[in-house]
Amino acid sequence: DFEGTYDPAWGAIHGIDNDAMELAQFDSGEQGLDVIDAMMEAEDVSLIIVDSLPCITPMKEMDRSLEDNSAPGAQARLIGKFLSKMTQAFVTQRKVGHKPTVVFVNQWRNKVGGMGDPRVLPGGNQLRYAHSVGVEIKCKPNDEGKDANGNNVFSHNEHSFKIHKNKTGNSLPAGEFTMIRNPDHPLGAGWIDDADTVVTFARRFGYLTGEGSAPKVFDDLNETFRTFKDIPDYLYSDLDYYEKLKNRMITAQRAKMGLVPDGWYL
Repeated sequence: DFEGTYDPAWGAIHGIDNDAMELAQFDSGEQGLDVIDAMMEAEDVSLIIVDSLPCITPMKEMDRSLEDNSAPGAQARLIGKFLSKMTQAFVTQRKVGHKPTVVFVNQWRNKVGGMGDPRVLPGGNQLRYAHSVGVEIKCKPNDEGKDANGNNVFSHNEHSFKIHKNKTGNSLPAGEFTMIRNPDHPLGAGWIDDADTVVTFARRFGYLTGEGSAPKVFDDLNETFRTFKDIPDYLYSDLDYYEKLKNRMITAQRAKMGLVPDGWYL
């Protein structure tokens, strides 16, 4: 946590087991990257989240005066050196059957001058080649008015994502999802409202039948629905069935794409 902003309560809402996670915060970029390098070799570490790349600050930048501009590009050089070590660590760990995953969080910045895309990602050019999967996520908050104190009350976030690089296999190239923000919502703040997506895939794979005015029926559920719009409300009233159905859809999609269909959720 290079930013120092992790919220355990918010993380728990999204399914993070705080007791099983080692939260590490650092005094310098070098210290943090050395710890990540050591974690790569730990057999009981499977996932490392780095939040975020722009906040990895080299000691040279921390120690010098703000008037001293003698070390430009120090951050990019530090991250580039780490990425080279990390690539070799992946090779070494795969040989012993240990396959950790590292997720780097980054944010676009506007570059000064130049042609083409005005955006640039902090951390240097080596980032373009070091990662196996690149996902760009955009978020649009939606407010539902103001509270008694005049503050905006956000109902939900509309997220869209695009996978612009993938060296690990086939996947959906893009998608959208909605996250509930309002704590008074029946599903609770942090819930990913993806029932419409699950219904779409259920129809696609034949688990849900019925078109036009015909009743809509799931192949393993003793319920009928007049319209497709009635189904999400039912799914959220029976979360056990909803999770079971969602897992079936993910498994079916993986099988269609030639991936291992079972065991993805372990």
